[in-house]
Amino acid sequence: MDLFLRYQAQHFDEKWQDLVESFLAEEGKIEEI
Repeated sequence: MDLFLRYQAQHFDEKWQDLVESFLAEEGKIEEI
């Protein structure tokens, strides 16, 4: 969750829904590696 809060801080100007979807997409990429 801490990672998400840091991610949110870097993208605070994005819409919440887009932010969550982008974060989950990034998480998926990280887990695949």
